[in-house]
Amino acid sequence: MIKKLLNVVKIALILAACVTSIGSYAQTRAISGKVIDAEGNPIIGASVVVVGNDRIYTVTDLDGQFSLQVPTGANEISFIGYYRR
Repeated sequence: MIKKLLNVVKIALILAACVTSIGSYAQTRAISGKVIDAEGNPIIGASVVVVGNDRIYTVTDLDGQFSLQVPTGANEISFIGYYRR
């Protein structure tokens, strides 16, 4: 009787481990884009930041392009570092 109970507990733990690993697999997603001004010119060197998490950021390249790995719950990004005269 105890052996059957231990086998059931082992199977339950294995299933729980599988479900947990599947849930933690897709924690981030890749996003990319281009930062441009009102005239359509690329913004070089603009800082792109995930709103609410300033530890996730990047800088645009010479074409204004950027790409980031963001958490699946992130809904907004912001860019800073642009000053127009």
